[in-house]
Amino acid sequence: MPSSLLYLPVIDSTNLYAVKHFDDLPDGTLVAAGAQSAGRGRLGRVWVSPEGVNIYATLVAKTPGKPFLTGAVVGLAGIHLVRELLPEVSVFLKWPNDIYIGHRKLAGILCEGAGFEKGVLRGVAAGIGININLPQEALAQLDQPAISLAVVAGKTLPLREVLNRFAEWTEHFYALYREDPVELFGLWKKENRLIGHALSFQTPDGKIFRGTFEDIEDSGEMCMLLPDGTRQIFHCGDVRIQRESLPYFDEKKTPAV
Repeated sequence: MPSSLLYLPVIDSTNLYAVKHFDDLPDGTLVAAGAQSAGRGRLGRVWVSPEGVNIYATLVAKTPGKPFLTGAVVGLAGIHLVRELLPEVSVFLKWPNDIYIGHRKLAGILCEGAGFEKGVLRGVAAGIGININLPQEALAQLDQPAISLAVVAGKTLPLREVLNRFAEWTEHFYALYREDPVELFGLWKKENRLIGHALSFQTPDGKIFRGTFEDIEDSGEMCMLLPDGTRQIFHCGDVRIQRESLPYFDEKKTPAV
C-alpha cells in the first residue's frame, strides 16, 4: 500500500474527514474509504457510496497555489488509471470536475477549502469518487447516465489493487503540482477535450447558456463563445454535452481532435 494512502473501512465522507483532520494529516495524504455514509457531490448532490465497490478518496493538499489544480491532480490520476487498466477505452475530462467514458459519467470531483487560519486558506481537500465495480442495475438507478469500469471491462476488478494504483498516480501528479504547476495545468487542459465544441451550460442559479467551449482561463474558469460573438466566463456550474456535436460517445477510442 502506498505510504501516502490512509484507508478507513467506513466513514461519513472522505472530504469531511480530510477537512476535520487537516492539521494532523501529512501533506499529500490520500484518505480513502471502503464506504461513505454521507458521500457528497458538487452543488450539494448526494454521491452514492455503497461498500466495497468503488473508489472514494480525498487528497489532502497543503501546498499553496491555485486551489483548482488540486482537482486537476486527482482528475489526471483518474484518467491515467483508466488508461492503464483499459487502454482501449476513450476517456476524457468534462469541465470542471467530471471524468467521462463516452456519454456516461465515470467519476466526480469535489474540492473544498481546508485549514482556514484568520480567513486565509491553507489547503484543499480534493475528493473524488470513481465507479469501479458498480453493477449495471445500480448504475441505472442514478439520476444521470453513468458507467463503471467493471461494466466496460465485462468483469469485476480487484478494488484494493486498483485503489493502490490510483494512490500512486495521485502521488505522481501531486509531485508535479508542487514542482511545475504550469505543466500540470497544460496536461489537465489537454484532457478537457470538449474545448472547441458546442455545449450548454447551466449556472448554479439555473440560467442556461449555449455556445462553444472556447478555452480554459489560467485561473481555471471556462470561456464560452456565445452565438452573438460575445464571450462569457464561468467559474462553476454544469456543462451539458450535445451528443450530436462530439466524437466521444463510443466507449472505444476515437481520434483526438
